[in-house]
Amino acid sequence: MTAGAILYKIRHMYHHISTAVIFLITSIFLYIFELPFYDIIGGCAFFILALNISVPSNPLFLTLRRLSMWIYYLHMIVVFGILQLMPTYKMTLLQIFIAASLMTLLLSILIDYSQRKIYGLRFLEVLIR
Repeated sequence: MTAGAILYKIRHMYHHISTAVIFLITSIFLYIFELPFYDIIGGCAFFILALNISVPSNPLFLTLRRLSMWIYYLHMIVVFGILQLMPTYKMTLLQIFIAASLMTLLLSILIDYSQRKIYGLRFLEVLIR
């Protein structure tokens, strides 16, 4: 996440495609020789390519962007809550993943809807800008 934020800030200072290709080749080289940081460099390559994607404006995209930000903020809180309940309920890793995903999605939809409809919750908009 931090590497992506840094690359976003300096995106006008480098050629996107050639930098992404260099990062990707470096990542593959590091992976083949079992050296560290291949995943970070490969992730940066895909992040650089994703910065170049331009999509037409659509209200659905704005909603999905807001929901993805809420999911990002809420997912660890939900996972922590589920893990606190684990001694009570025996759950497999797959069940935890499914429960956390569904609960995070539903909670993000609820908060996004409430934040848009209830005037007292408008201050939450600062978090997702």
